[in-house]
Amino acid sequence: MASTRVPKSTKRPRAAAITAVGITRGEDVAHAESVAGESDIVVDLESLVGQRPTAEEREAWLSMSPALRRRAATRIELLRRWVGDRGELTAVTAAAAAGVEPNRFYQMASAWRRRPGLLAVGSYAAGSPDRTRRIDPAVNAALQAEVVKVIAAAAEGARSVEALRRDLEHAVRARVPAIGRKDGPTMPSPKTVRAIIAREQARVADMAMLGESVVLDCCPVAMRDAGGKPFALFCLIDRGTLRILGWAMGSLADSVGGYRRAAIGAREAVKDTPHPLPWAAAMRRMDIVVGADGESWSHRVADMKAALRPADVDLITRERRYGSQLRKYVGERIGGIWLRPTWVAKGPPPLTQGDEVFTEGEAELRIAREVATWNATKVIERRGGAPTPPDGLLDALRMLAE
Repeated sequence: MASTRVPKSTKRPRAAAITAVGITRGEDVAHAESVAGESDIVVDLESLVGQRPTAEEREAWLSMSPALRRRAATRIELLRRWVGDRGELTAVTAAAAAGVEPNRFYQMASAWRRRPGLLAVGSYAAGSPDRTRRIDPAVNAALQAEVVKVIAAAAEGARSVEALRRDLEHAVRARVPAIGRKDGPTMPSPKTVRAIIAREQARVADMAMLGESVVLDCCPVAMRDAGGKPFALFCLIDRGTLRILGWAMGSLADSVGGYRRAAIGAREAVKDTPHPLPWAAAMRRMDIVVGADGESWSHRVADMKAALRPADVDLITRERRYGSQLRKYVGERIGGIWLRPTWVAKGPPPLTQGDEVFTEGEAELRIAREVATWNATKVIERRGGAPTPPDGLLDALRMLAE
C-alpha cells in the first residue's frame, strides 16, 4: 500500500491545537480527516509520531474510526510535548485532554519514552474489538495476575512482545481452563493482550526509576552519647534505586521534626545533583514510619494525601515499625553504623568500659560519610527516565520541610 508523501502544509489534518497557554480538544477538525485518503492517513501517523510506523501500527491506524484517530493524535501530541518542552503543561491538564486518569497518563508517558508509537498511547486497546465485548472477569483477573509474573520472569533476558504474549496466554489458559470451551469465556484478542503487556512493562520500568516510590523510616543506631543515649537516624529511601535521598538525626518523640530536617537535606541534594539522573515520570507512593508523635501526623498526612493525589501517602504505625524499612531496603547496618530497633522498647544496655561514644557533631560526620559511601554504590544504569525529579516528589519534600 505504497503512498506518496503529501506536504504537511497542505494535507496534514491538525488533530489538536496545543499551545503554551492551554490545550484544545480539536473536535473542529473532524471534517478534515474524513476527506483524507488512506495514504494521507498513514503519512499523517508518521508525521505525528516522528518515525515510520510498524506494519502493525499502520494496520491498527487504518482500522480505527476517525474519532479514535483524532483521540490518538491528541494523545501523541500531548506526549511529545510532555517529554519535550512541556512549559506550563501539568499532568492533570494533560490527562484531562487525553481523556484518561493521571496515573494512566503517567503510564503512557513512560511507554512513550521507551518506544514512541501508537501502542504507547493506548490506541490498540482503544480500537480493539474487545472494547465492545467485555473481557470475562475471571480472564481479566488472570491476565492482571499473570502479566506481573511473565514480565518479571523475562527481566533477565530480551524477549519479543510476541513471545511474551504467548507466555501470558499460556499462563492464563492454565489458570482458567474453561477458556475456549463451549459456553466458556474467550481469550482477548492479541492486540489487547499486547497492550496489557505494554502497560505492565511501562509500570515496571517506571518503578525502577528514581523517585517513583519513597519510604521514610527512623531508628536508633548503635552510636551513643556520653550518657549512653543512642542517636536516632531519620532517612528518606528511594525504593527503586535503594538510594538514601536525605537523612537527619533527631528524636523518635519528634518524628515530624526529624523528617523535616531530612526533607530539607533531600531538597538540597536533589537540587545540587551534578549530573542528570533517570527520574520517574511521577511519584506514586510514599510511606512514613511515624515516631512516638503519631497524633501530630493525622492532619499532616491528610493534607499530603489531598495535595499529592493521585500518589498514595500512608503512615506505618504498627508496633515493630522502627527500622523496618531501613532493614528491608538497606540492611542491618549502613556501612559501619548498626541499626538498633529493639532499643526502642527495652532500651539500650548500660555503657561499659571501652564502649565508643560520640558527640552529636561526630555522629553526624560519620553518618554523612557512610550514607555517601552507600549511595555511591547505587550506580543507576537505566535508560530513559525524566531529566528532572517528579513534581509529586518535590511537592512532598516541600510539605515535609515546612
